[in-house]
Amino acid sequence: MRLLYTPAYCERGLDESAQGKLAAYGDLILGSGFNITGIAQPEDIERLHFLDSLSLLDIEEVAAARTVVDLGSGGGLPALVLAVALPDVKVRVIESQRKKCIFIEKAATVRTSGVRRHLRSSPMTFSLLRAFAPALKCQNM
Repeated sequence: MRLLYTPAYCERGLDESAQGKLAAYGDLILGSGFNITGIAQPEDIERLHFLDSLSLLDIEEVAAARTVVDLGSGGGLPALVLAVALPDVKVRVIESQRKKCIFIEKAATVRTSGVRRHLRSSPMTFSLLRAFAPALKCQNM
């Protein structure tokens, strides 16, 4: 997938290598063979998934986290995008659908370490709930 928003990625500190990883991840989304995210156009994947996920870096706790967990990760968003943007952060994903777990494992190869599919008993610095449940419901969990 060809990325169109290069200046936005550069502003977030993503170098050419990191942008290449996002492009490869976009290719996997587009070629998944099933509706992994509900969005099928490359420009929409960039705007609604990649750039939206990167906007989490504006939250100080996310930018400073050492370990994050993404509950209900779906197609790996925002977890895998943050894993590319924050290579020193350990990223964990929790997803209940087997086919999405398989996709996440495949997509995690765009970043060779730090992404884990299963959560074990370990402390998390920050939890992400992008599409898990309404915000007020999550707040009470």
